[in-house]
Parts: sequence; structure tokens; C-alpha cells
Amino acid sequence: MNVSEDSWADEDGSAPGLVASLWQYRRQSIVIVAVFAVAGLALAFAVDVLATQRDSATTRLVLTDPRGDSIFRQGNTADTDLQKYAASRAEVASSKLVLERAAARLGERFDADDLSNRVSTSSSPESISLLIQASASTATEAVRIAAAVAVAYQEVTKEDVQEELDRALDGLETNRARLRSDFGPGEGTGSLGSAEREAITQALVQTELKANEVALNAALYGSGVDFVDTAVVDVSPSTSPLRYAAAASMLGLLIAVAVAWVRAGWHRTIDESDQASALLGAPLLGDVPDLGGPDQRELVTDPTAMPAAAFQALTAGLLARRPKGGVILVTGLTRGDGSTITAVSVAIGLAREGRNVVLVDGDADVRSARSLLGAVRGPGLAEVARGLDDESVVQSVGIGGGSRLSFVSAGGTREDLPGVYRSDGTKRALDGLALAHDLVLVDAPPLLESAETASLALHADAVLVVVRRRTRVRTLESFRSRLAVYSVPVVGIVFNRNRSKVHGGERARDLEDVLEEREEKPALERRAAIHPT
Repeated sequence: MNVSEDSWADEDGSAPGLVASLWQYRRQSIVIVAVFAVAGLALAFAVDVLATQRDSATTRLVLTDPRGDSIFRQGNTADTDLQKYAASRAEVASSKLVLERAAARLGERFDADDLSNRVSTSSSPESISLLIQASASTATEAVRIAAAVAVAYQEVTKEDVQEELDRALDGLETNRARLRSDFGPGEGTGSLGSAEREAITQALVQTELKANEVALNAALYGSGVDFVDTAVVDVSPSTSPLRYAAAASMLGLLIAVAVAWVRAGWHRTIDESDQASALLGAPLLGDVPDLGGPDQRELVTDPTAMPAAAFQALTAGLLARRPKGGVILVTGLTRGDGSTITAVSVAIGLAREGRNVVLVDGDADVRSARSLLGAVRGPGLAEVARGLDDESVVQSVGIGGGSRLSFVSAGGTREDLPGVYRSDGTKRALDGLALAHDLVLVDAPPLLESAETASLALHADAVLVVVRRRTRVRTLESFRSRLAVYSVPVVGIVFNRNRSKVHGGERARDLEDVLEEREEKPALERRAAIHPT
């Protein structure tokens, strides 16, 4: 099966490819990509503005190695313990106590909660160091905050060290007092022997040495910082608007491809006759070209003119498929498919060949066939179904060249026709017309839009389907499913290549325009042309 650049459906009826979908909806895709590109540029400029409103600075504190300190080492010497130590000191640097101390140094403009949103701390995995990063509206202010936090950290750490030192010295002093109590008031007194006194004396000496060592370590550890690097203003990488726009455009392209693919799959259309024939499983009887020009259009809108060659070929194909005649329902998928022009043209072609054919107008809503032929308004098929004599409703319409065509109007009203057409009376009326004529053609409205057509399908021997170019595949599939309910065979397909749009149920205006022009002609002149004396 072939498809148009408007449908881009694959030959097996599956969804179109990504590239084909993108090309089909290229205008929409260009708009989507352009919108995303503009959004990317806007985002780039917004990031630049925000970046200029919030500068940052970082200071580095090289921590004292705690492995030489008996207070903070706690027996650990592994390198991994140093990383844990640095991480724990980073948590101390961002603690509320340190931030309160830093806020006090900065003044009333800041408090601990404000600094918690501006300050972040981390440890360096390469060395025992602590990184303090601060952000502010200006680079100078960011440097001040980072420096204040660094000083506050050292103060808090020094106080912690002093507390640890005092606690250690208190413990040593308690131990020293206990030893002195055991030693007694003086030499030569008490119950202790010389060996015991010697042991207590050594213990007192070790206690004094330990106290001196703890005091020395505390003095050497101090604030726990070997040195502090001067705070450095962080230089953010410049935002490239073109890079943002390119990234956003790529995202927009991906979205455009997805949207186009979904739309193309949903809006697949038929462009070639063999595609419609394959989907309905019926032979192609006629391929009607675009009859958009006034000279060509007259061939299918003027009953006194010879039918177009395409309709004459269709007539031959229909006779080959239905040599014994019968009741043929002529219908389309949507309004404007050309089913009325097809039915009228085939009926005129058969009548001019001398065949006894009758055309029944089954479209009570529009009644285009009656208007096109210039037949009078009166009783029709509905009245015959209710018991009226069928011969009294058959009109003889002149079609030029001395030929005449039998015509039966719809009759009745649109509201009661679905029920009337389902009745046995309609079946008897159509069977009676079939016995009296070589062929009965019923011009019916679209099956998917009309209850009347569904009722008439119950009594038809076959259906002639008119499919307009660019009809949606989903519409044709729905028609096929609906027609299968009535078990009526499709005698053939008529493919209409008229370029008028029919998507979304929009009706083509060609036939209506012609009928309006015909109504503007004087009534006597029109009737004289169609019913010559």
C-alpha cells in the first residue's frame, strides 16, 4: 500500500516511523524546538542573575594531627581514623554553638539560623583539613562569614580542649591524693614496709609525669588547627547561553519527535486506492480523480451532461460484480465523501444505456440527490413502507439526450425514518423496486453518522463504499467493524481523490456550492433543462 506525505503510514498499516512523523508535523516540531531554545536562553540568563546575587568564599583549616595527643587520639593511629576525625570536626564547625559564636562576631545582621543557610562545612579526603564555605550577597561579606566561622571553630575547640585537660588533671589529682593517703604522714611511721613505700613513691612520680604530659599536649594541640588559609572567593564557571539553548533544543527535539509520532499514529490517513481496498477487503471498482475544475465538476453535478469517464468505468465494474442487480446501498464514511454524486452518476450512466434503474434518496437530512436531479418533493420510500403504492412515488426525471431516470425520494421525516427503514414494510418496498427494475441504487448518508443507513443496511444485497482521499485509517476501521454487524457484503470500493478536507467530520463544500448555484437559476429554466417536453 502507498501512502501520502500527509499520512506517512507504513505499508502494513502500522504506525509511521520517527523521521517520517517528524517531517509530517515539521511546523509543529519547529515551534516546539524554538520554544525550548528560548526557554534555555531565559534559564541561562536567570542563572547568571542569581549567580551574581549570591557570591561564595571558602577557607581551609589544616587540622592538628591528633595521633600525638593522648586526649584526642584515644589509642587510634590508622589513616582511616584521621578521615573520621576530620569528618567529625566538620560537624563541629557547622554546629549551632560555633554558628552562634560566629554570629556574635559578625554583629546583629546575622544569627545562627541565618548562618546555617549560608555556611557549609566538609572535610578533605586528601588531607586532615576542614573546608568552610560561606555565601552572601557580596564576595567581601562571604569572606567575613567564612573567617568568622573559622575563628569561632577554633575558640570552641580550644574551650573543649581545656575542658578535657581539666577533666584529665582532676583525675590525676584524685589519684595523687589517694597515693599520698596510702603513703602516710611521714617516713618511719605507719604500717607500710619499705617495698610498699617505694612502689607508692614511683606511682606518685608517674602521676606527676602524666600530668605534665597532658598539660603539654593540651598546650601543643591548642585550637586543633595548625594554620588557616586566607578565605578565597569562589569563581563560578560562566554560564553559556548557547550551551543552555543547545541543551534545551535537544530536549525540545526529543519531545517534538514523541509528539509527532503519537499524532502521526493517531491521524494516519489513506492516500491510495489500494490501501482502502485492502483495509475493507473489497475490490476497487472506481478511482475518481480530482474533479475540482469547473468543466470537470460539471460532469458530476449536471444531470444533463454525460457522467465523467471514471464513473462510466465504475458502472461497468458494478455490472460485472452484480449482473443480476439487486439493492445496492451507496454510502461513505463521512459527510462530503462523494457518495451522492457517485450514486447519481452511476444511475444516470445506467439509465442512458437503456437499463431500467431506480435511484432512491435515503438521505432525509440533506436530500442532495433530489436537489441535484431537480425532482419534486413528495411521498417517498417511507410512505411506501407504510403501505402507499410504490408506483405513485416513482418519479421520472429527465437526464438529457431523451433519457429519463426513475427516482424515489426519502419521504417521511428524519425523526421517524430509522424505525420505518428497519420495518418489514421497507424490505417489501425495496424488494418490489428490485423486481420492477434491473438495479436499485440507494443513496444513503454515512454509516458512522446515520441511524437511517444502519436500518437500510438490513435490507441491502450489497454496499458500494465511497472513500475519500486522506480519510483517517481509524475511521475506515470503525466503518469496517460497524458494517460487519449487518453481514452485508461490500460489492466494491470507489476511491474519491477530491482534495477537499474531511478530517474531523468537516463536510466538503463542492456539492453544496453547486446546489446553491442551481437554486439561484429560475425555476422554469432549470426544470425545462431537466424535464424537456
